Amino acid sequence: MVSIDDDNVAFHRWVKEQTLDRPLTPDDVVHHVDEDRLNNDPDNLVILTRAEHARLHRTGKKGRNSTPDERERVVTLYDAGMTIQQVADAAGRPYSTVSRWLARVA
Repeated sequence: MVSIDDDNVAFHRWVKEQTLDRPLTPDDVVHHVDEDRLNNDPDNLVILTRAEHARLHRTGKKGRNSTPDERERVVTLYDAGMTIQQVADAAGRPYSTVSRWLARVA
């Protein structure tokens, strides 16, 4: 935790705010790409929606149609440094599907 103007802020959230040069919203979830919660290097931190973060840690995923926004988000997360498996977990999609989407934009 970091104390900013008499308010306590989680350090990883503060680091991401400094990198983005904007305050985070309550719906912004800062995820550690390498899953090491002590590694607060800005390159290791990505912003996820609450739904993406929940899917990242969820099992028993169900198949569904994709949207252009979802495919764009997959590319954004991959470009931010997440592995294909981490992106697949965040998107709630199989590795093979995410890999195929990423191959189409390469």
